[in-house]
Amino acid sequence: MLREYCADLHIHTCLSPCADLDLSPREIVERAKKECLDIIAITDHNTAQNVRVVMRLGEQRGLKVIPGMEVQTREEIHLLTLFPDWPSTAAWDEEVYRHLPPMQNDPEIFGDQPVVDEEGNIVKFEERMLLNSLDLSLEEVKHRVEKHGGLMIPSHFNKGSFSLISQLGLIPEDLELEALEMSRQS
Repeated sequence: MLREYCADLHIHTCLSPCADLDLSPREIVERAKKECLDIIAITDHNTAQNVRVVMRLGEQRGLKVIPGMEVQTREEIHLLTLFPDWPSTAAWDEEVYRHLPPMQNDPEIFGDQPVVDEEGNIVKFEERMLLNSLDLSLEEVKHRVEKHGGLMIPSHFNKGSFSLISQLGLIPEDLELEALEMSRQS
């Protein structure tokens, strides 16, 4: 018998420059439980530093947390990258960090990038600018994610910015995809 699951596979924590401290790992898990979600994926921009904390909290509350991140390619396309476990995510996280430009974050412009513990206490601030393009192409990211046992899903593919359609004008015919994330606001 088929079982239905409610899921949100595109959640940023307070570490993503587009978020704030209200999106602490504990708050994310509490909101997911309140909204009756069975599965969530943590997909901060170009980092997985807050993923393990959310995974631990999710496990305590009976919530499946898929580890991942949202990367930005050389073409400025956002891609969700999801993995089966923490070790493969950690390996991908290290690889992504090596391919980020060595630009420092400016909190005055982009906001802080806090790494937090289970209670939401700030452990450190990520100093490298996370809202940036990797020096990897769409195809390179797909290949490397699959090498780590992961799944690549183009984010908000129908949006007017940072999407397959906005950047390439189409979905490449030779790009084998298992899924696309569609935005409600295009």
